[in-house]
Amino acid sequence: MKKRALSLLLALVMVLGMLPGTVLAADAPTEVASQSGLAAMGSVNYQLAVDGISGAQTYLKANEPDPYAYGYEWNIFSLLRSGASISQSQLDVYLDSVADTYSAPDSEALKPTTLARVALTLGVLGEDASDFRGLNFIGPLCSSGHITDSSNEAMWALIALDSKAYEVPEGAAWTREKLISEILRYQAGDGGFGLNDSQTVGVDVTAMALQALAPYYGSDEQVTAAVDLALNWLKGQLDRNCVAGGTSESTAQVLTALAALKIDPVTVGENGFAASAARNLITALTGFQLENGGFQHADTASASTSMSTIQALYSLEAYRRFAAGENSLYDLADVNRSTRSVLENRLKEANSLIEGDYTEASWAAMAAARAAAQEVYDNEAASEENLVDADSALAAAIAALEKVSGDSGSGGSGDSIQVYVTISNAGELVMAQRAVTVKDYNENGGYDVDDALYAAHRAAYPGGASSGYASAEGPYGLSLTKLWGDTSGCFGYWRNNNSCWSLADPVAENDYLTAFVYEDSIYWSDSYSKFDRYAYSVQTGEAVSLTLENAGYDEYWNTVFTPLAGAEITACQSDLTPVPSEDYTVTDTGSGTYSAVFRQAGTYYLAAYCGDPLTVPAVCQITVTSPQGGGSTRITVSISVKDPQGRTYLDRTSYTLAANATVYDLLRKTGLEITTAGSGSGVYIKAIEGLAEFDQGAGSGWMYCVNGVFPELSCGAYVLSDGDDVEWLYTRDLGDDVGGGASSDESGTESRTAARAVRELIDTIGAVTADSGPAIAAARAAYDNLTDAQKKLVTNYSALTAAELAYAQLTVQLPFTDMEGHWAREAVRHVYARGLMAGTGSDTFSPDLTTTRGMIVTILYALEGRPAVPGGPAFTDVPHDAYYADAVTWAETCGIISGYGGGVFGPDAPITREQLAAILRQYAAYKQYDVTAEADLSQFVDTDQIGAWSFDALAWACGANMISGVGGQVLDPKGNATRAQAAVILMRYLENVAK
Repeated sequence: MKKRALSLLLALVMVLGMLPGTVLAADAPTEVASQSGLAAMGSVNYQLAVDGISGAQTYLKANEPDPYAYGYEWNIFSLLRSGASISQSQLDVYLDSVADTYSAPDSEALKPTTLARVALTLGVLGEDASDFRGLNFIGPLCSSGHITDSSNEAMWALIALDSKAYEVPEGAAWTREKLISEILRYQAGDGGFGLNDSQTVGVDVTAMALQALAPYYGSDEQVTAAVDLALNWLKGQLDRNCVAGGTSESTAQVLTALAALKIDPVTVGENGFAASAARNLITALTGFQLENGGFQHADTASASTSMSTIQALYSLEAYRRFAAGENSLYDLADVNRSTRSVLENRLKEANSLIEGDYTEASWAAMAAARAAAQEVYDNEAASEENLVDADSALAAAIAALEKVSGDSGSGGSGDSIQVYVTISNAGELVMAQRAVTVKDYNENGGYDVDDALYAAHRAAYPGGASSGYASAEGPYGLSLTKLWGDTSGCFGYWRNNNSCWSLADPVAENDYLTAFVYEDSIYWSDSYSKFDRYAYSVQTGEAVSLTLENAGYDEYWNTVFTPLAGAEITACQSDLTPVPSEDYTVTDTGSGTYSAVFRQAGTYYLAAYCGDPLTVPAVCQITVTSPQGGGSTRITVSISVKDPQGRTYLDRTSYTLAANATVYDLLRKTGLEITTAGSGSGVYIKAIEGLAEFDQGAGSGWMYCVNGVFPELSCGAYVLSDGDDVEWLYTRDLGDDVGGGASSDESGTESRTAARAVRELIDTIGAVTADSGPAIAAARAAYDNLTDAQKKLVTNYSALTAAELAYAQLTVQLPFTDMEGHWAREAVRHVYARGLMAGTGSDTFSPDLTTTRGMIVTILYALEGRPAVPGGPAFTDVPHDAYYADAVTWAETCGIISGYGGGVFGPDAPITREQLAAILRQYAAYKQYDVTAEADLSQFVDTDQIGAWSFDALAWACGANMISGVGGQVLDPKGNATRAQAAVILMRYLENVAK
């Protein structure tokens, strides 16, 4: 907890008061030669970093401040240094705001981190921080009386000085040598650096100290010794996945430090910072990246933040520069912001504008200024004066642009809403569920279909809304006269799957709007089609079920939807770029239902075409997440398929796949004909190229090994790492003939046979009656006897738990007199029948008594089948002979519990509702169940009572319908969980999660 608190503190300090930057100084540091093992620019990790940079830039640009002004140095530095663009007008605003803020920088009033932050940003803009419009930020930095306030101040003062080899003013209180000595004062004996002293050290502080000292590493003996000691300490702060300090920010700081020191952070065995090709600082950091491109603080966080994203962005850029052999992140000597480059940036800004957004007169003036500026820019002999004049004239013309009616100000009412718009033209999609910001553009006092379609064209149609969209009053009210450039007058539009009467129909926040050009211009008989949902969420490799319907009419002309079979469903990105066919599969399962499986994380759009040009294509969004939380990066793996006693079906061949691809995904990539059973993580291979299990005897079938080892997982559950080599082998005696005998063949024939037997037992239960007890008991006993890997192959397990609940409700007679008429009676009956909870007496359950932490862990231990545990309890307050001792030992070993700290678990303490949610979420994650459900907790009035450590767990528990409020919109997170509440939560866990 101390380390995490320190990370949060440092992250806040960085945002409020500093901006990193180090560079080679001409008069002191010496550049060290690159070490061996420099990452190749074509490597997987390099591409991973490039993809991470691109996503982070997208996130920050989508959430950029308006305007960029003093205080947003961190955003500007990370974006510009990583190659992103910011309009010249925005940069002008920032520079003006700095000049306006400081009449003269005061070394005593300003923290050194503030002065350094501004100096670094001026440097990345090509300005001289020692003489910017008559202002000097370097002199006050070297004379500041606040350098000794913390190690942080000295570090960033040194970084800023070295960023452009600034000269230290004569007689300054702080020279480079003194700043180095000040930094080293905070180093502890074990190598770590502290923020306020040398006792309380942290990963972030240590890594930032190395960034400041990097230019002197190898040339200064004292610095070299200190850095080597710190590096050794940092190695010990990485977990098995190379995450530093448990957060993205700490991991980013370590990566930045290694890049500054010219130390390869990804080569295994090179320096101890990489566990494997697939587990290093790059994979660790990008593992925090979400689908929107942003980075989250920790892997338990539910959203990305600008703070985390900024640090990840500049860190990945530091590595990219190291790998590419370019100037280090903070060596700003390569920054070229000449007058010509300023004009170039201004021209880019002008060319990005859309003519239709502005009045004709103002656009004409800007276009003339742009043409004149382009002529000056193209003239290589143009003088500095001519370049400055051309830039000034173009800047003035851009500033003078006037928005067309409805676009100026706040858009009528001063507010806006978001609407998702889909448009098709001639039966082909031109826009798929695009989120557009809708204002009252037609100024009629509200938001309507006309406003939404105008906003969609304004955002996406070439030339803007004035070029592609028009509406006018007609005999049927406000109607379309142009849609996506088509002026035929044959248009239709539906809102939330209901046909609209006119463009004046209102739209509301998060409405879905579909507009289309009719194919049938005589009878207007185009048929509208839709999926049963607008959006779906699924994990990679798992199937999502879709229902497709088209609209018809009954005898009273009411809209009636009927199943639409036989459609061709294709996937595309948000910009309508087709998704490669090998990355997804859509199967027509009949009667208007379809099954879709995606093999890499991302956000996709499915479009349904039925071959009839009169049917408007339906669209839905599919959000695909990885069970490991990874992004859409790539790995390279190899595979071979052969029958050792027959023919080779595929020689060893390499393929590139998504980073979360499974062995099953790789096999499908080969194009070989395969026959499967089950789905998702429970899929198994029955035949390859016609050679099936049992074809060559009772012990014959297909097995696979990875890097020579036969895993204990289904091929649909084994996630590959970069460089893995997979072999599929046909065995005739349960694996003994191919080196993967039955004892190690958890994913082979024996396991499949055992799992199949259990599936069949579950299927025989059928409709539950009072006589179903023996069948249910037999299925339960058989399932409990399976190994964990074999249990993953039982794809109908949820049917067993449902049958047990139904049977308990039918037959189990509760002996508890205090449960008659109780609201939790059925839940108590269920857990009692499963042997998970007993009474407090022969005829009492005591539903209102609190449940202890030891009781809950014991219940989960029973649910797990009470496996043998090694050793004894790790907690000092858990006696070896206590009834919960084995349960606590098991739960701690599996990472399900961690206690209060200091070796204390508190087994007899009442368990709170938030503690129960946290333990259940850890148990679900241990079982590899889906833990992505998430509810909006703002519906409860006491969310401020939720601990930061339990927020995500409670959001999951509520999202999975396990926990609800206690009445009056009160969640009561710190309230003790009664025995009745625990029974209900456990029953819902078994119904909704453990399936």
